[in-house]
Amino acid sequence: MQPLKNELHSADDVLFVFYDFKTTQDTKVNESATLHVPILVCLQQFCTACAMQDDDQQDCARCGKTAFILRRPRRLSAIVPMRTAPLV
Repeated sequence: MQPLKNELHSADDVLFVFYDFKTTQDTKVNESATLHVPILVCLQQFCTACAMQDDDQQDCARCGKTAFILRRPRRLSAIVPMRTAPLV
């Protein structure tokens, strides 16, 4: 394991990711707690190359697909690796 470097990344390496989870709380865990079960996950991303595009629905040649909608996702852990891949 390497120590973190105290330096800023260049603006070309930035990927912005915005997300929203819609959940239900119908499953009781115990007397005073309920389980948040995701029923909808919306994800939108953009990089410095596609941030200035007028059409935000068009896929970016550099960072790929810009919007994801997952209905009743089985594994939320699948979202993180797909967003941490290096930009081309």
